Amino acid sequence: MPADTIKRRCHRLGQLGHEKRRRFYRAFIGEHLEVVVEAHRDPETDLLKGVSSNYLPILFAGPDEMKNSVVEVRVVQEQNGRLIGVKVEK
Repeated sequence: MPADTIKRRCHRLGQLGHEKRRRFYRAFIGEHLEVVVEAHRDPETDLLKGVSSNYLPILFAGPDEMKNSVVEVRVVQEQNGRLIGVKVEK
């Protein structure tokens, strides 16, 4: 198989994987998820970052006191392959 065919197929598979991940993420918009907040903020956005119980990475605004804790977050959007949420106030 020619090298250009292999490259083209690899590129297409990468694009397909990216789109499938974005669709999967979008299915969680509006959901409330428990998120373990990591110790460091996202360097690009300066938002807190965390991981849900089903391993979805989520970014949201909040104070540093939330780091290393578990909070409830409502997913509001998928943006460039990332989930953005807001902390749910109880």
